[in-house]
This record gives sequence, structure tokens and C-alpha cells, in this order.
Amino acid sequence: MAISGWFVALVGVGVVPLVLLDEPLWLGGWLVFVALVGAGDLIAAGSPRAIRLERSLPGRTRLGETVTAELFVTNAGRRSVRGILRDAWQPSAGAASTRSRISIPPGERRVVTTRLTPF
Repeated sequence: MAISGWFVALVGVGVVPLVLLDEPLWLGGWLVFVALVGAGDLIAAGSPRAIRLERSLPGRTRLGETVTAELFVTNAGRRSVRGILRDAWQPSAGAASTRSRISIPPGERRVVTTRLTPF
């Protein structure tokens, strides 16, 4: 779970009137509102525990030869999952990119491919 940019923007915009009004009652109401929105965001988020990962690698690779590694990401949960997937590789694997944006509806599967050039 990660706090979304929308939530941070909401908190940032709400701080301005609180500073200008300087009323403790407004602060209490704002904190309750932010807590409710945050709880709603958590309830609506897909569970990372419902994600299943499988990796497909080539049998052999030569130094300097480029190959493709596939990571199959399955959402076994009941809610959509959106985020940034980090596929970590050792630096010597020569991974072209290690982060990919994913959006997986419930019950579906996506493939994230990574080009590797070991050195």
C-alpha cells in the first residue's frame, strides 16, 4: 500500500484554509475528513497479497548477448491493482529498465518483459 498523489494533493490543498482561518474546530473537522478519505482509499485498494508472480527465463545466456526475461503478474484478488512494479536484477545482469507501470483488473494476468544484457 502506498499513499496516492491525489491524497497528498488533497491534504496539501486543505492545509491552506486551515492556516488562513486559524480555528481549532476547522482543524479537527479537517483531520476527521482526511482520515475518512484515507480509510476509503485503503478499502478500495487492491491487496498486494493477492498478486501471484511467475518468471520465465531463457535456459542459457552468453556474456554480452541480449535476452528477454518475462515476469507474469496475476491478480487473484477481487479489486483492480494499479501501481509501479519493480523487477530488481543484479547490476551485472544489465537490465534495461527495472520499473514498469501496471494496471491489472481482478482475475487477469499481465506480462512485464525486461531485456537483459549480462556483462
